[in-house]
Amino acid sequence: MTSTRDDHSLSRLELVVLARLSAPKPPSEKVLGAAVLELALPDTSAARARAVAVDTLAALRARGLVSEQGRTLTDEGKRVLRGALGLSRVPTWTEARTAHFPARALGLAPGSDQAAKAVRTKDALCAAVLRGELGVREAPTLQDLCDALIAEALGLPAGPLNLSDLRTYVFARRAGVEPAGKPKELAARFAAKSVGAKDAGRSSLVQALVRRWVQEGAAPAERPAQPASPEALLDVVREAIPRVGTDGRYGAEKVFVSAIWHSIERDRRLDDLSLDRFKRWLVGANRDGWLVLARADLVGAMDAKLVAESEIQDQGATFHFVLDQRAGAHATERGNHAR
Repeated sequence: MTSTRDDHSLSRLELVVLARLSAPKPPSEKVLGAAVLELALPDTSAARARAVAVDTLAALRARGLVSEQGRTLTDEGKRVLRGALGLSRVPTWTEARTAHFPARALGLAPGSDQAAKAVRTKDALCAAVLRGELGVREAPTLQDLCDALIAEALGLPAGPLNLSDLRTYVFARRAGVEPAGKPKELAARFAAKSVGAKDAGRSSLVQALVRRWVQEGAAPAERPAQPASPEALLDVVREAIPRVGTDGRYGAEKVFVSAIWHSIERDRRLDDLSLDRFKRWLVGANRDGWLVLARADLVGAMDAKLVAESEIQDQGATFHFVLDQRAGAHATERGNHAR
C-alpha cells in the first residue's frame, strides 16, 4: 500500500503521532495518547487524547504509513516523515519534539544551523519567539533583541538611565507590560506568556510553542466556536460601559478598554471571551461605526497598568479607550443648559 497524498498533506497532529512512532520500541496506545495530550489537546482528558491518537494511528495505517499489525513506521512512513520535516534521516522522537517541531513552529527549516541555534538555549529560544511577536528581524539573543528595540525607540523619559534600565523600559513599552525587573527576566516572562507556557524554562517553552503550533494547524471544524455574535457582544458592551466607575475612566467620556472587559468578565456574561479577542472585536466595531475608540495622549497622568492593559495596536493606530457617547451627550446637554 502506498500513500496517496503528498508529504505536506500531513496534519500537524498526524505529524506528531508519526514522529512518536519513530521510536525503536513501538509505543503503546497510552504513550501515543500522552504525546497528543501534551502537544495537541492539553485541555482534554487523557482518555479523549488516547482516543484521538488511536483514530489518527488508524488513519496513518490506512495510508500505508504505519504497519498493518503493529505500531511501527513503514518505509513509506519513514520517507513521509523525513519529507515533512525536510530531513535526510528519520528523527528520533526526542529530536522531533525538542528541536524539529519548535523549529517548524518558528518558521525555520528543521535541521538547519539557524534552527539549531534558535532552540539550543532558553535565551536563544526566547529571542526567537519574541522576534516574531515584536516584529524584530535580527536578534539572536535577548540582549540583542532589547538593543534592537532601543535603536528604534522614541520618547524615553528624562533622567539618568543605565543600559539595563533602557533595555527594561523599551522592552516593556513595546510589549505593553510594566517596566519592572531585569530586562532578560522580563523578556523571558513575556515570551512564556506569549506562547502560554507555565514558566520561562526551556522545556516549558518548547512544549507550549509546539502545542500552539499544532493547535493553529487544526482543521476549522476542530476550532472552538465563537462565544457570541458581534451584534450580541455590542449589546453586552453597551450595557457594561455605564457600570464602569471613575477608577476605570479618564474623565467622564473615556472608558478604558480593560475596565469594560473586566466588567463583562465579572458578570460572567461571556465566559470564553479573552481580552485579546475583545480587542480584535473592538477594532472591527470601531471600523464599522458601532462605537468609537480613542487613544491616551497624556499617559503620564494616567494609571500605567490600565494604559498598558488597554492598549490596542491596529495598522499604525493606537487606542486605549471606548468613548461613552451617552456621557458625552450628557456633558453637552449640561453645557447648553448652563448657557
